[in-house]
Amino acid sequence: KRSHAKGEWGHAWITLEESSSRPMSYGFWPAEAAAKKPSTLWRQFPGAVSAQPGLLDEQMTKADATHTWDVAGSRYQSALDYVQSFEGQKWSLCVNCTTFAIGALRAAGIQVPSNLTTFGYPDPNKFADWLDSQAR
Repeated sequence: KRSHAKGEWGHAWITLEESSSRPMSYGFWPAEAAAKKPSTLWRQFPGAVSAQPGLLDEQMTKADATHTWDVAGSRYQSALDYVQSFEGQKWSLCVNCTTFAIGALRAAGIQVPSNLTTFGYPDPNKFADWLDSQAR
């Protein structure tokens, strides 16, 4: 999800779906509300992986950039293992929702460029632009 407000960032998440089950959406957030205050952006906070049944955009916000890859077997399991291993990570500008989503894609064997950053920080808006480019 892109942020269209000046100076704000969007949010990145992934959705995994097995053919025999309902989709599950996963995102990575700061576990403390204080992390969203501009004066604390340079600090680390406990992070939390959020798991929601269904498509996250049904429950929270509509995604404005999406792409679907078919991953199965060990690739699917590697992505799921990555998601589960991220619980307990510290959230910061350097390790944020985009870091999480890109890491899950890479764990599934999907090549993601390393330049989806702004001033060296993983940027969900640039990630969204890259997702859009995958559809072309």
